[in-house]
Amino acid sequence: IPQLLFRSIGLFVIFLLVAFVAIFISVHFLVTKPIQQISDLAHIIITGDFQQEMPVTSHDEIGGLSNALNVMIKAIKFTLIVIVRFLPN
Repeated sequence: IPQLLFRSIGLFVIFLLVAFVAIFISVHFLVTKPIQQISDLAHIIITGDFQQEMPVTSHDEIGGLSNALNVMIKAIKFTLIVIVRFLPN
C-alpha cells in the first residue's frame, strides 16, 4: 500500500505540473501577448504613425481595448486633418 500511495502522489504531482504549464501557456497567449501587442502599437502611435491598426480577434476585454485603441487612432487622425485644413497659412 505505501508503494501505491507513493505512486498516486507522484502521478498527482505530475498532473499538477502539466496543468500549471498549460495554464501558464494559455495566459501567455490569451492575455500577456495581446497586451504586449497593444503596448507596442501605443509606442508606435507616440512616434506619430497613425497608419497602424490593432486587429480585433476577440470579444472580451482585450478585444474591447483593441477596438478602443483603433477608434482613438481614427479620432486623432481626423482631428489632425481638421487642424491642418483650418489652420491659417
